[in-house]
Amino acid sequence: MPQHNSVSVEKGGKEVWVPCNDCDRKTCHKIITRVYGKLETGGDDVHEDFEVVQCQGCKTLSFLHESRYEGDMYENPITGEMTIDPVQTMYPNRIAGRPLMRGHHQLPANVLRVYEETHKALCNGLKVITGVGIRIIIEAVCNEKSAAGANLKERIDSLQTMGLITPDGAKILHSLRFMGNSGAHEIRAQSDDELNTAFEVVEYLLHGVYVLPARAASLPPAP
Repeated sequence: MPQHNSVSVEKGGKEVWVPCNDCDRKTCHKIITRVYGKLETGGDDVHEDFEVVQCQGCKTLSFLHESRYEGDMYENPITGEMTIDPVQTMYPNRIAGRPLMRGHHQLPANVLRVYEETHKALCNGLKVITGVGIRIIIEAVCNEKSAAGANLKERIDSLQTMGLITPDGAKILHSLRFMGNSGAHEIRAQSDDELNTAFEVVEYLLHGVYVLPARAASLPPAP
């Protein structure tokens, strides 16, 4: 069984550029504490770093795991030195530029739960689960708004009849419905661009159905 050896602990001081959830972009993070060692596999070994890092902008703390597999070593064409590109994983997981939508706290509890879980799946690169989750978000909205129909197609059309979405919006949701079907029944993953675009469309739906009406309700009444 592989075991770590030569484990060392190092206090901070060094810096690394990684995505920050709060700043919504890559920022300079200071390494507060670093534990590093080598994982012996019987062949090419794996070097691992476990780091507590702090964003130097918003001061948020995160956990960074970096691994470097000796079998991936190559010669850098610029420096001529042997190099291994690290594989980085951040906790909590994040994608730079993909925070939760503004106003998400105004979503109904059942809709919010599936929205947050689908967002986590997207940030973790779980493509099949993300595609299915996008469909479930649409179903959750239909349930919460008591949309009529025997299937999701009819219920999306009901959202249009209720005036909650436009005809063009209904067409887009139907295309997302097919995306969810592919994920659920064919176990087929969509591309990153497709999933990011689909998730943006779903957020636009949630913003129009829940967030904007909630904000409008706080405005003073018309004279």
